[in-house]
This record gives sequence, C-alpha cells and structure tokens, in this order.
Amino acid sequence: MKMIKAWCTTLFPSKTLGSKFVMVQLSGFLLMLASEFERLSVAWWCLDKTKSPAMFATMVTVGSIGYLAAQPSLGWLGDRYPKRNVLISSFSISAAASLILAALSNGIGFPAVAVGVTLLVGSLATSIVPALMSGVVLDLVDKSNVTDAFRVRASLGTIASTGGPILAGSLIAFFGYKWPILIASILVLLAVIGLARNLPKHEKLAENLISKGPRKFFQDWLRMTSYGAKSVWMIKPERQMGFLAMITNAAMLPMVLVLIPSLVKQYFSNPAWISGLASASLGLGVLACSTFILPKIKTIKTNDYQIILGRLLSAGGVCGTTISVAAFGYTSSTHLATSLLCLSLFVAGVGLGLVNIVGSSVRSRAIPPHLRTRIFAATGFLSGIAIPFGNLLQGVALNTMGPFIATLTISIIMCISVVIYLQSDSIRSIMRCSENEIDGEYGRRYEQFAAEEK
Repeated sequence: MKMIKAWCTTLFPSKTLGSKFVMVQLSGFLLMLASEFERLSVAWWCLDKTKSPAMFATMVTVGSIGYLAAQPSLGWLGDRYPKRNVLISSFSISAAASLILAALSNGIGFPAVAVGVTLLVGSLATSIVPALMSGVVLDLVDKSNVTDAFRVRASLGTIASTGGPILAGSLIAFFGYKWPILIASILVLLAVIGLARNLPKHEKLAENLISKGPRKFFQDWLRMTSYGAKSVWMIKPERQMGFLAMITNAAMLPMVLVLIPSLVKQYFSNPAWISGLASASLGLGVLACSTFILPKIKTIKTNDYQIILGRLLSAGGVCGTTISVAAFGYTSSTHLATSLLCLSLFVAGVGLGLVNIVGSSVRSRAIPPHLRTRIFAATGFLSGIAIPFGNLLQGVALNTMGPFIATLTISIIMCISVVIYLQSDSIRSIMRCSENEIDGEYGRRYEQFAAEEK
C-alpha cells in the first residue's frame, strides 16, 4: 500500500503542481482513454457487421487524415481565442460525436457514411487538443515546475495508450462493442466538466489577436496559420528539432507498429503475444522515465545532457532490437530473444521519454506565448505525418531487405540522429539556458520573427 501511495504521489504531485493542473490533465487523460475505447469498439463493430478489412481500413484512414490535416490549420484558434473556450468546445464536440456513435451502434448494420463523417468531425475537434493542453501548462503551474508538468502529461498519455486497449478489449469481450462506445461518451462528458471547473476563466490576449468580427475570420485564419507554419522554419532550433522528431517517429514507432509484428508473424512464426509484449515494453519505458527516472536525474544534469542521454538510450535500444532480431533467427530459445527484444524496447522508451518531456518543457518556455499553440501544432503535424510514411517505408524494407537489414538500417538512422543533435549548436544552446534565461528566449534571439505579428 505504501508503494502504491508513493507512486501516486510521484505521478500526481498536486502540492507542487496544484490541484487545478492535475484535474485538467486528468480530463485530458479521460479523453485519451475514451479515444482508445472508441477506436477499438468501432473496429470491432465494423468487422462484425461488414466482415470487410477494407472498410475497417477506410474508417481508420478517415480519422487519421482528419486528425493530421487539422493540426496545423486549426492550431491558430488557441492563439486567437481563450484556450479555455477552445478546449471546452473541442471536448464538447468530441463528446457529441461519441454520443452519435453510441446511438448509431444500436441500429441495424454498419452505416459507413454516417460513422465516417462522425469520426471525421471527432478527429477534427480533438486534433488541436495536444497543442492546447501543452499551451495551458504555463497558465496553471509555476515556471520552475514545467518539467514536472510535462512529466505528468507523458505518464498519463502512456497509461492511456497502453492500458486503454486492454481495458477496452476486456469490456468488448464481456459486454460487446456497444457499451464501450457509450462509456467513451460519458468519459468525455466528465472531462468537459473537469475542464470547465479548473481552467482559468480570464486569459489576456494581445490586442491584435482578439476577434474583431466575422468578416475578418478567414483573413485572420490565413494570416495566423501561415505565420505559425513559417515560424517553425524561421526559428532554427524548432526547424532542427522538428526534423529530428520526424526521424525518430519514422524510425521507432513504425518499428513497433509494422516491422516487429510482421517479422514475428511471417518470418519467425512465433505467437502474437511477443508483438504485444514488445509494444508494451516501449510504453513501459516511457512510463518508467516520466514517473521514476526523470525526477531522480533532473536536478543532477542540465537539459542538454538529459537530451543527449535520451537520444543515446533511444539509439542503443534500437540497436539492441537489431541484435534481438538476429537472435530470433539464430537461437532456439524464443524466450531469450524475446527478453532481449523487450529490454531493448524498454530502454528505447526511456530515451524517448527523456527527449520528449525535457524538450517539450524547454520549448514551452522559449516560445513566445502568442505563438505557442501554433508552433506546437505545426511541429506535432510534422512529427505525426512521419509515422505513416515510416510505416510504408519499413514495410517495403522488410519485404525487400529482410528483417535484420531493415532493423539494422533503422539503428544506423537513429545513431545518425544522435550525431546530428550533438552537432546542432542552435538546439544545444537553447537546452543549456538557465531557468532565468529560457523564458521567451526565441523572442530575444529572433526579434524580427517575434515582432512581425505583434
């Protein structure tokens, strides 16, 4: 019991971060959990009624395209309007979409068009939630606790992404696909209540960002969206970090989603539990980093050293995965190869957690407040769009080069990313900034960029 209490205190340090921050992040957690429920339930519903994998793939594509495409085009809303209003609106639309899906699931058959449109609307509404939830961190916590705040966000996200499918699958197994969809809508409604009760009600906006009538809506959207995208290119550290994030996402995540399941199934004829365990190991690595490891090292080393350590662990974990793939082919002990695979992915997950949490906390303070949501949305789009391309490329590599050469290539790419970071003076100089220097540092280093919109 004492261990559980200590873990909960580490995960939810409400004394330092404040109860309002914890409640807002729990609302985001409920949305992520509801998304996992909805995703698996709709998949089961579609396959049960249509018996068509192609129809299921179409539903997944519709939701994914809507989510990715809307990120850069809707990110401006968080910089133009109060984040509280935008977040509550996004969550409310998502809750309405879940309720519609729950109603449709009680009908006959699978109304593909209605379900597709509902999924599209829901994905559009939630596409800017990650950027907004990152943007409100500095409105809810003290600047000295920003890293802890992003650590909590990463922990909750990992718990939702790893535990959500397990819980959803259990509910579907016992009650069918209808109840989880209804539960998802209830979870999002609870999240809306949590946001309404805990988000700041008054937010100061720059005068030129306040709405001045519907006639300027399109002009403001075009100006602010294009400027947000241009800012990522104009700020050299953001441009380079976006490029490195694309490399990492194109290499590591598709390796777990595509390459490892494929080689386990097709090349080694091993049971599917190996693939599931490998995927869980990566998530557990991120969770261990955010919950236990980062609090221990954050006061010992600078942000720059933490990022270097994270990238070395990520690259080392991927290299270990390559060795484990070779072990599958050369050893008769499946358990030995599986243990090495899971350990390697756990180490890679720890590194991924370090890079994402520390990088996000530093960037949130360096970016000027009037551009924060747009830049987070634009970089989120760049890193997210790399995943489907990585899926495709790794699938082709697996078919043409075989599993060992494919994973070896990924290892080399990850090692190159470490070298790129070590050679990037612009990123490392930002990461070396002290607590007193980092706030608004981009605005001071890139004065033309900061003054152009203000």
